[in-house]
Amino acid sequence: MAIDVGADFLTIDFTNSAPFSLFATGFKNTYVFTFASSVALNITDAIIDTNVTTLGLTDGRVTFSGNELFVNVQSLPFDTSTFVRINLTSEEAVAAVPLPAGLPLLLLGLLGIGLQARRKKAA
Repeated sequence: MAIDVGADFLTIDFTNSAPFSLFATGFKNTYVFTFASSVALNITDAIIDTNVTTLGLTDGRVTFSGNELFVNVQSLPFDTSTFVRINLTSEEAVAAVPLPAGLPLLLLGLLGIGLQARRKKAA
């Protein structure tokens, strides 16, 4: 089995799983993936990608809480062609946009032009 974690996904590939073919029964046979707190702050949800996932996961078997992703595989059958992809959704961090350095000068120039036009109009 191989596990790969990207910026917005986690995959589990069972290519090397032979001769095994069934996860053990028991109260929650679960993978727990722990993310660094700084990364986990932005993760809002974990969603099974049903377009490519061939393991019989259902929404209730995949949960994200705090900084941990739980994948309950209890009693699920698998073989060397089984694949899992879980998409991680996140909040977009809103970056502060700096004030352009020339903006105060531009505003001051526009104010000066406005005052000059006002003086000409008054005269």
